[in-house]
Amino acid sequence: MSKQDLYNQLPIIIRRLFTWGLLSAGLFLVVWYFGGYNLWGRFLQFFLNIFLFPMDIQFEAGTSQSAAFIYTFALENGERGQLVFPANMLHSVIVEVVTLLALWPHKNYKLLLRLAAWCLLFTILYQCFNVGIQLYAIKIGPEAASKYKLFWEETWWYLTVNKVAAFDKFLLRYWAGFPIFMCALTADYFFGKKYRAKAVPKKSARPKK
Repeated sequence: MSKQDLYNQLPIIIRRLFTWGLLSAGLFLVVWYFGGYNLWGRFLQFFLNIFLFPMDIQFEAGTSQSAAFIYTFALENGERGQLVFPANMLHSVIVEVVTLLALWPHKNYKLLLRLAAWCLLFTILYQCFNVGIQLYAIKIGPEAASKYKLFWEETWWYLTVNKVAAFDKFLLRYWAGFPIFMCALTADYFFGKKYRAKAVPKKSARPKK
């Protein structure tokens, strides 16, 4: 989609925001709070175990308040400690992506599904980072050390991880849906462009008269 095409589509995008955009966001939240968080938690756990290996993170189903990702790790005395990340913290990013997908103009459903697949990929990657960085920052910080009565000393590594986790906690967690959607659009444009270039048959050379 060129810049001119995008400008021409702006009135349609704004109109779809108050129709399909709000409708899709409302439907998503209904599904989410009627058990969707448990389905998404189990789904995301599979990727957490792949991308965050060797961190042992498991999903524990429950209500919207109790469903959580549990990070189990070994303490210095050989016992096991556990940290919790609430699953309900993940919904804001997903609802943004769902809303943007609904209001974005598309020529056909094949293109929409391809864009949705890119959105799903980038959402999974971000939320694996989101869960991992928050739990890891707690693990190496004073909170976990105080809870399990461990010796703790501030290091440059903790300061770095803590700043990244704080940026994620106070900003990215609530607005990451927009950069995720932009990354999906960019990936779809470049890979789709490459695919279209391969799909277009080369013109046969005309025989000389």
